[in-house]
Amino acid sequence: MRATFLVFLSLFLYSSHAQTLKDAEVCFTKFEYKQAYTIYKSLYGAVNFSNDDLKRFAYSDYIIGEYQTCYELSPKILALKNIEPYFTFIYAESCMHLGKYDEAKAGFLKYHTLDKEKDISILLLACNQIPTWQPMQFVSNYGFKNNTHKADITGAQTKNEIIEFHETGIDSAGNPTEEIHHGSELILIKPYFKDLSGNIHTLNLDPIYNFASIASLSLHPSSDLVLISIAEPVSDNKMKIAPHIYAGNWSQSEHAIKNLTPWAWSGFEDSTSCAHVTFNASGNTVAFTKQKNGSSDIYISKLEGGNWSKPASLADINTALNEMYPVFHGDTVLSFSSDGRVGYGNLDIYNYRFSDRRIEHVKAPINSAMDNFNLLYYNKDSAEYTSNNFNGVGDDDRYFIKFREKPVKKVNTDSLNEVALSEKLKQIEQAIYFDYKKSDLKSGVSIKPELIQLFNDDARFFIRLEAHADNRGGDSYNVGLSNERAITIRKELIRLGIKAEKISAEAKGETSPFVKCGDCTEEMHGKNRVVVITLFKK
Repeated sequence: MRATFLVFLSLFLYSSHAQTLKDAEVCFTKFEYKQAYTIYKSLYGAVNFSNDDLKRFAYSDYIIGEYQTCYELSPKILALKNIEPYFTFIYAESCMHLGKYDEAKAGFLKYHTLDKEKDISILLLACNQIPTWQPMQFVSNYGFKNNTHKADITGAQTKNEIIEFHETGIDSAGNPTEEIHHGSELILIKPYFKDLSGNIHTLNLDPIYNFASIASLSLHPSSDLVLISIAEPVSDNKMKIAPHIYAGNWSQSEHAIKNLTPWAWSGFEDSTSCAHVTFNASGNTVAFTKQKNGSSDIYISKLEGGNWSKPASLADINTALNEMYPVFHGDTVLSFSSDGRVGYGNLDIYNYRFSDRRIEHVKAPINSAMDNFNLLYYNKDSAEYTSNNFNGVGDDDRYFIKFREKPVKKVNTDSLNEVALSEKLKQIEQAIYFDYKKSDLKSGVSIKPELIQLFNDDARFFIRLEAHADNRGGDSYNVGLSNERAITIRKELIRLGIKAEKISAEAKGETSPFVKCGDCTEEMHGKNRVVVITLFKK
């Protein structure tokens, strides 16, 4: 993700199994730096490297974040005659990322005597500040198991699904290829929708977009409006090669977008590239990335009188360099990535609060020396983000981080007799109540940590969800509403690490009320709008 809009632009690939310096050079010229690095690494010390081979090897190391090798090669490269000043810069940056801050500052200052193309002021500040930063507290931080050697990117969460973006190889006929670097002629980013049962759904679009790259998609919270960024790298229209924002109507049952047309502020109107689109929770504000004159900024458009206002630069956060990947958290917080502020290096994630215009830099381990973006908070205790760290599986990987966990004493259920176990399960049972006509969790409501802990203590446990609605509305409506409530709890359980196959659910609608009443009070109705979570053994 080192190139600002690389995620949107598709590259033609070179395919080869040979391990020669020429093959490494070809991979390098095709921007396949990880493949080039792998070949150079295997050949270094076994064959003679030319000066250009050494420089390509070091640059590949630098781009993919293998700073130790880049650092070790630097003395030999910097001793070459007429060496480009840029290699002094990447040597200094490698020092910084390896924690050699004094050496890094000397390197940046040396670079500044040779060339002033790169602004070193922020980097010098980073060398002074990074040693004083304390990493954030967390319980666990790991890459998702379904990360591949392709790019895997965090998307968004909707009412019923989680959106993910994955890199796909396409052959000349437009068909997906199994191995992205063998047989692919084009690399594209595509969205995928994971429902609460773990099923994966693809996006259905008009076939004219088979060769399109789609790296952002946002659903309006209370209508069928969907905004999506589309780049068409093989289009005859040069404007369409870069990403632009389109609007359409979302069909959840078909996972399809209908009536797709350029959005009012797509980028076509002012010849800019626009992407990374995100709605706020109320659906009255859109944030997105606009790229022009070689850098990216975040813009905001608001719904006014039924129309979207002309986008305005979010001046509080935009710098002379790149701000991108905005993600709304509710209405008051916007996460974004920037390389124009003091950080660990490259794209770091920041949180902007609209209420007091405060910008918070997110600390390690979420941010690192590489690119970090698309921070998505599940709740106050956990989040997901994307990074291209060197030790990852692919070019970009999705990571999950848990910030805190309430300690719960482990229970040995084998030591309990039937009566004691039954009483324990009754204590653990949880009822989660919902607002009228609502299926989303109330603010501050969460599943009991001790319920999750007891489930995890014994692999023989399963979870049953029994969902209810009050008696207002028709039978079919209430069954559907109670089913949506069960889906909400099921989704939350899956996010807490429970496997989908361990969860069963039954939507009872209004047929089995906890409070039987004719002329029900609101309090009575409230007790019937509930999902009951119980543990059981088969």
